Amino acid sequence: MKYQAVLLTIICILNVSSYSFEIQEELSSIKNILLNLFGKYESEIKRIESEMIFVKDSLTKAIKRISKLETVDRLNQRSISNNGNYIASSPINALRTCAEVYSTGGMATSGKYFIDPDGFGGLKPIEMSCNRGTTVIEHDVKDTAVSNCQEAGCFGQTLRYSAPIKYIKNIIALSESCEQRISFQCQNSKLFNQTTTLAWWTDINNQIHSYWSGNGSTLNKACPCNRGPNLNFGGTHEPNSSLEFKIGPLECIGQRSLSTWTPISCEDLWLRGQTHSGYYIVKESDLPELVFCDLKKIPREIGFERQHGVLGDLRNFVAFDVTLRDTFTDDFRYINFTHANVNTRKYFNLKDGTFNVPLTGTYLLSLHGLPITGSPFSVQIQVNGVSVAQVSNGQVGNSSVGSSILYRLSKGDQVRLYNFGGDIQGSKSLEKSHNLHFIGKIKHILREGDFERPEEVMTSSDIRTPEMSGVQRGMKKVKEEVLLHQLKKLSRNSTPGYYVT
Repeated sequence: MKYQAVLLTIICILNVSSYSFEIQEELSSIKNILLNLFGKYESEIKRIESEMIFVKDSLTKAIKRISKLETVDRLNQRSISNNGNYIASSPINALRTCAEVYSTGGMATSGKYFIDPDGFGGLKPIEMSCNRGTTVIEHDVKDTAVSNCQEAGCFGQTLRYSAPIKYIKNIIALSESCEQRISFQCQNSKLFNQTTTLAWWTDINNQIHSYWSGNGSTLNKACPCNRGPNLNFGGTHEPNSSLEFKIGPLECIGQRSLSTWTPISCEDLWLRGQTHSGYYIVKESDLPELVFCDLKKIPREIGFERQHGVLGDLRNFVAFDVTLRDTFTDDFRYINFTHANVNTRKYFNLKDGTFNVPLTGTYLLSLHGLPITGSPFSVQIQVNGVSVAQVSNGQVGNSSVGSSILYRLSKGDQVRLYNFGGDIQGSKSLEKSHNLHFIGKIKHILREGDFERPEEVMTSSDIRTPEMSGVQRGMKKVKEEVLLHQLKKLSRNSTPGYYVT
């Protein structure tokens, strides 16, 4: 606006009519020059003025943000001075024990801190007392006088801890050691004698323990941890008898050390802060193992860890475990199956009882079955229609029979069970207890170029014809019994007046 006022003043002067014509022309020329200059710089001046307004607003906002940050910083400094560290005293990102808070430098002084014993997720963080690196779990029982009573355990005292039992179990499992102290002042009071236990305590797993005898504790000495919510006393009925006790807080010290860089168990994963339940690979020995970890539980709880064995080449893992529920009495035919407990990639066909070999290698083949009482049992393991093993039992009874072999199979081979004569007991009444199992598992994969020991070749000079061995005589007897069984079965099924050949 100032520039416009100056320009208008100059223009007004230039319009004065008292000047000569020449002067007016020159002044008119100057007027035009000034108008051009003003038009040229007017937009630039407006842009600069707009930028100055924007900078002023930004500076005002920055001053407000700085003021807020200074306020937050003062609050943080106050939290640090009162509680050791702002993060440690907040339920967000809380560490699992006081020992962890202390070891990470998040504790300047003893006091109240939020800890999360089961890690992120699951149980909510809880505020606990920390004596530097020691987690202190208080309870509500002060100095207590035991009332006079005679019977064992007649006086009971319940302790209510400052944390739920599940939190306490997690803290104990995470800590290097825990202890709880108890002291007594007594007169003419029997806590235990040679024949009767008069006092006991209940641990956090609700297991009752005889009074401290055998637990390594004496008067004013440290007692084992895990003390539960109940104490019981008796034998304080004698004249002038009195008993008072004082029990301190549960104190857990230090951190459980991790075994190696590689986790070796579900407990090791739990100690490292893992909280997601599922399958994990651990390595406790030379070979990795597959385990399922239920990390919602704590170590040593039932179901916390389920082992699934040493890992092989999982991409080429082949196994089956098939069962027969029904009674099978058809002789001289292949056995089909009704259930598959394990059947990787369905290489085993239940309907026709055929295992179609997918990989060349050495396989473990195993079968066991139960014959019908009074009937023979004879089943062959056949590879491509040729028997490679046979299980037979010609004796009367309910004893199971079975056999296992290691056998080299090639890709494309077919393995089946063949009923060579006999009756197999069914198990319809026991849905989960089938009497015939056929199991197979690849033990070693053979690839092209792998070394194989050539089969031994016998010459005519090596052949001997020794007397029949005991095993051979037994097999001959089994075959005779099977044949007799078949004749009896055929005679039962034959129509009167006709001969069966």
